[in-house]
Amino acid sequence: MTYSLVVRDGEGNFGVVTASKSLAVGATVPALAADTGALVTQAHTNTTFAKRGIEELRAGCDAAQTVDRLIRSDPGRSRRQLAVLASTGEAAVWTGSGCTSAAGHLLGPGCVAVGNCLSGTSVLSALRDTFLASTGTLPDRLIAALAEGEKAGGDHRGKQSAALRVVGPADDGRLRSTACVDLRVDDHLDPVGELRRLLELHHAFVGPADPVSALPLTGEVAREVAALLEADGSSELPLEERLAGWAHNESLEHRLLHGLIDLALLNRLRTRGKSVRRPGV
Repeated sequence: MTYSLVVRDGEGNFGVVTASKSLAVGATVPALAADTGALVTQAHTNTTFAKRGIEELRAGCDAAQTVDRLIRSDPGRSRRQLAVLASTGEAAVWTGSGCTSAAGHLLGPGCVAVGNCLSGTSVLSALRDTFLASTGTLPDRLIAALAEGEKAGGDHRGKQSAALRVVGPADDGRLRSTACVDLRVDDHLDPVGELRRLLELHHAFVGPADPVSALPLTGEVAREVAALLEADGSSELPLEERLAGWAHNESLEHRLLHGLIDLALLNRLRTRGKSVRRPGV
């Protein structure tokens, strides 16, 4: 009923991406801990595996030992799927004989794709192979893999929810940490597309302004920004002040640049400009 990819990159970051024709897949399937490991528990999900699996890894068990201990303890093991990736990048996986077909798993260097109720096993190949061939940030690579898994058929029942999680050693607990991603789409007609949109917002929220690619806030750009901010109702103020007020309301004030407009800020304004309102209006 779910297809997922669990990965560890060369910098020690762990990531999970998952989708399902089921409500809120991100609430029960993935579990991750920086410097420890990551797992997914799915099919007829045993929700206790998430917490217990991370505890086993923290206690020093490798991936194979963790899978063995959890599966042996479960009388419903024939209907479970469990994939575990340890801190070393070693993977272990279980697909019970009673999982809804098509069901299976594929391993690759630092990753494991697992799924059940699939349109076909090509979904697993699409997940793994797209990830391994991709470049860029880990979250973007995971989204690309999930999108290809969906294109290959995904869950044969349809679409409903998706989730993306990333943890890494560079996460220092700051709100705007690029090393931590936790995004969920619980119920949507296009959950993977919506998850991609949320990731774009996440990049804007946590990333710094880029003065190299920023555009001068003059000429056509200034006129466009002014038009987008018109709903703010403060046209008597200088343009940069109006833009600053809008950015603050959107929690994007860290992307403000004097005399310039950051591209991520401009793209967000283009999608939200018509909904801009003054506080209390």
